[in-house]
Amino acid sequence: MSHKTKKLSPLIRHDISYGIVLRWKYYAAALLIFILSSFVFAAHANHFLHSSGLSGSLGTFDFILNVFAGNKPFDASSQTGIKLSVLWFGFYAYLLSLTTFYASDDMKKSASSFILRVKSKVVWWAGKFIWCMLSVILYYVLFVMSACCASAAFGKLSVLVNPYVCSEFFDINLHGAGNGEIIAACLLLPLAVSLAVSSFHMMLSLVIRPVYSFILGICFIAAAAFRCHPMLIFNFTMAERNTLFSPTSSISVKNGLISAVCLLLVSFLQGRP
Repeated sequence: MSHKTKKLSPLIRHDISYGIVLRWKYYAAALLIFILSSFVFAAHANHFLHSSGLSGSLGTFDFILNVFAGNKPFDASSQTGIKLSVLWFGFYAYLLSLTTFYASDDMKKSASSFILRVKSKVVWWAGKFIWCMLSVILYYVLFVMSACCASAAFGKLSVLVNPYVCSEFFDINLHGAGNGEIIAACLLLPLAVSLAVSSFHMMLSLVIRPVYSFILGICFIAAAAFRCHPMLIFNFTMAERNTLFSPTSSISVKNGLISAVCLLLVSFLQGRP
């Protein structure tokens, strides 16, 4: 084990203990929200299938798309009003609230003692960066667990997507998309974007007040909800706008992954003291 790894290990243990374990209520609340929203969706979707006499059952990715489908961008000429996916917006707003404030709070409480112990501000930042990655992954694991439980209880535990439900509830045409493509566009890409955005706003919270970083993040989410443009990175988290389901769109898995990796690198490099 290298000397730097020995310095980093106690920081990671500290962040897992204080940043995740002692904040378990926030993750438990997220899990409860995921389960309740899945139950409500299952009731509406199964009622639609039964009342319409359609075959098939709900799959795990129907529940995942219930959040990650997103919404169509605002179109003033359509005269349909503003449509916002509350679940999609709430999912990312809550995630930002989990990851934006911790690093700044910990810096005020215990960063000085740890920095003196490891004699490296860079190692301290690396620990916070790893904590952020773990927090986002845990958040997604809880979400996928709730989707799996809901599909097992009210449908079928599988990666298959019900085309009738997709068309009716999400306005998505599968266009013969394969399971691997659906997993990449509807789960892996949103995860990559979440890792990048969360690390960026955590880094930003050390430069400006954390509440300002959080508000800025909410503004970015809202902007992406109403405007479809690759520069607004949250567009890559909405399946409705992905080229897999909307061939004329500029929102692709490849571009999204490149944007996420670039933002991750910028966040880590800029966050080093």
